[in-house]
Amino acid sequence: MKLFKMNAWVKLLALTILFNACNPTDETPADNYANGVFITNEGPFQNGTGTVDFYNRAVGGIQNDIFAKANNGAAIGNILQSMSFKSDTAYLVVNNANKLVLVNYKTFQLASTVTGFNYPRNFLSINNTSAYVTDWGADGLTGSVKLYDYATKTVAKTIPTGKGADKMLKIGSRVWVINGGGFGKDSTVAIIGTANDSVTTKIKVGLGPNSIEQDANGDVWVLCGGYFDKPDNGKLIKIRNEKVEYTFDVPKYASSLTKDATGNNLYFVAAGKIYKKDILNFGANPPSVFITQSYFSNLYSLGFDTKSGYLYCGDAKGFTGASSVYIFDPSSKVLKDSVKAGIGVNGFYFF
Repeated sequence: MKLFKMNAWVKLLALTILFNACNPTDETPADNYANGVFITNEGPFQNGTGTVDFYNRAVGGIQNDIFAKANNGAAIGNILQSMSFKSDTAYLVVNNANKLVLVNYKTFQLASTVTGFNYPRNFLSINNTSAYVTDWGADGLTGSVKLYDYATKTVAKTIPTGKGADKMLKIGSRVWVINGGGFGKDSTVAIIGTANDSVTTKIKVGLGPNSIEQDANGDVWVLCGGYFDKPDNGKLIKIRNEKVEYTFDVPKYASSLTKDATGNNLYFVAAGKIYKKDILNFGANPPSVFITQSYFSNLYSLGFDTKSGYLYCGDAKGFTGASSVYIFDPSSKVLKDSVKAGIGVNGFYFF
């Protein structure tokens, strides 16, 4: 009888292990968070908390709210704007809570919290000693870049850039900063020289710039969404040698510009669809609709995974419940997978 009970227990244990191993929803990679995609979610506006999910590229499953799971149910804060990485640390930029949350990205356990910001937006490592953090200022208008010191975890300098300093792009020894307007209006890109941490150039673009990329030719593209109280359309702008070379009209509120692995194809979200611009067919070929699906309801974010070659699309679904992430093969436009993310999916970070 004891032998029978032992055999039954062993069989039950084996079945439990097999079930958990085959359940991709809760699969954690053996080497922590590797071979996958971190997904950031803003969380409810003005209340609740942002979250981070992890999509396992190997088995196709997603783990939701990995920060809470690693930190005894703790919350990141409101609103999770973006995420960046330096060595083993992930920097979570929490906008309304005016802080950086630092975690070990391999375990997602909390390392520390850094304050001293006002509506921070994005974090960009500059070298081994410092990083830039875009910041709207206490009034939402006094846009700047804060020079963050890794050793002291403090702000060492403030660099005024323009209203609503937001996403950044590092090219060589210079950092391009888009000024989206914050609580006001702006239409510029500021270029900071990292040698002395000061603005060297400002470029006039369209109203409400919100995203920026560099293509395979080294040219810079800025996507501008316009403003709700202005009749202007959105603009996709090509900049060469710090001069605006070409401007395409795109639908108003266009956002989330991203590029593929080659840097020859640009994608963005506009009017509930995914648009594409092939830079090799420049001339008379404006951006055009690339993917449209009836199940899209509130497309909000895009990302391109250079490892798989797939395009990740975040649908916020009204910001009231779970978002949807759709994963497409852009070569065939075939949907490869879809998963449920947190509230307000806004970014993808590929490992």
